[in-house]
Amino acid sequence: MRKKTPLVMGVLNVTPNSYFQPGKYLDSSNAIAQGIEIASQGADIIDVGGYATNPFSTFPPPTIEEEIKRIQPVIKALKKEITTPISIDTFNPEVAQVALDEGANFLNDIYGFRNKKMRELAKAYRVPICIMHMQKTPQDMQTAPSYPEGVVQEIMRFLKKQAELCAQEGIDKNQIYLDPGIGFGKSLDDNFEILHNLDKFRALNSPLLIGLSRKSFIYKTLKVKPQESLSATIAVSTYVYPYVDMLRVHDVKEHKEMIQLLDKLISSRQKIKEIDRDSTHIHSDH
Repeated sequence: MRKKTPLVMGVLNVTPNSYFQPGKYLDSSNAIAQGIEIASQGADIIDVGGYATNPFSTFPPPTIEEEIKRIQPVIKALKKEITTPISIDTFNPEVAQVALDEGANFLNDIYGFRNKKMRELAKAYRVPICIMHMQKTPQDMQTAPSYPEGVVQEIMRFLKKQAELCAQEGIDKNQIYLDPGIGFGKSLDDNFEILHNLDKFRALNSPLLIGLSRKSFIYKTLKVKPQESLSATIAVSTYVYPYVDMLRVHDVKEHKEMIQLLDKLISSRQKIKEIDRDSTHIHSDH
């Protein structure tokens, strides 16, 4: 289990086809306003993305130029308006370069830094990174995902290999987050198996980032829409709270409140244990 309170990464998708709130923040002025709002709610970092990765999308993938056009004005404006760190959610080095030049503080790569140019950028800019696991590509990742050797074992092997590669190439190992990639080339059962084995991922000795907010394994299990899955998302986030170092979420305020309350419950329980221990010690002395 981790020892520190998990950080909250707020999602800011500047895309027309996200699975939750599609197109709501495609207009840069709306995205900037939402980024400021997320920061005011207490986000520890804001993850800006211009490429929606939900499977089976009927939208064509954006060109690199389009992805840059989406994220650049948003990051530029937010860096002037807020002090909250900015993450760029991309697997394209050209997009990452622009974002870093505009002041992005974190690289979040769904392809797990398999691209050498992404690793070179991480080293050059000395920013924290997140290595995520994904099977296949966003377009076909949910077409019969399969893990013959076991989903947990295969993901752990990939994350370990990529983290070691990044460290060997000069990226500070203390700045490498790992993300098993809930919903990225995973069946419904795979996702639950990952969540039940987060203690094993912690054995890789890197901080864990988990993105489970309003994902299909939640809303399909309950047979509801993504827009109706907030309470269920909070329930699963509460379940993983002891194991993760960062939660990537759409609903920052609600997650910050959940974490605040859990922190209070844990600290008050510890105080009660100490009082009971002191009381037992006093009685044993008489």
